[in-house]
Amino acid sequence: MKQIKFISAILLLATLFLGFNACSSDDDKDEEQTNSIVGKWKLTTNNGSIHTHLEFKSDGTFEYTSTKETDYKEVGKYKIESDKLYQMFSDEEDWVTSQIVELNTISLILQEFHNDGTLSNTKDSYQRIN
Repeated sequence: MKQIKFISAILLLATLFLGFNACSSDDDKDEEQTNSIVGKWKLTTNNGSIHTHLEFKSDGTFEYTSTKETDYKEVGKYKIESDKLYQMFSDEEDWVTSQIVELNTISLILQEFHNDGTLSNTKDSYQRIN
C-alpha cells in the first residue's frame, strides 16, 4: 500500500513538472517570435494594399505607412500568441488576426483570417529593412 502511494506521488510530481515545462516553452516561443518581429518591414507583394511599410516596435505597438501616399499612417497595438499575430488598430475595438506563415531574420509572411475564422486567399510578404 505504501508503495502504491509512493509511486502515485512520484507520477503526480512528474506530471506537474512536465506540465509546467510545456507551458513555459510556449511562452518562450511567443516571446522569441515577438522579439524577432520587431523592426521595419517593406511590403514585397502587391495585393492592393495601401501601405508599403510596416514597423513593429518593442513596446507592443505597430505602424503602417506608405511611400505612395505621404499622408497614410495607421497605428495600433499587437501581440503574438503561438503562430498568430493579433493587431488592434487605434480606431478599432476588435483584433485583426493573421497566421504567421513565415518569420525569420529577413522575411515575414502573413495570411489574414476572415471574420468567420477561415484564412484569406492572399498572403502579405515583407522583407526586413532594418
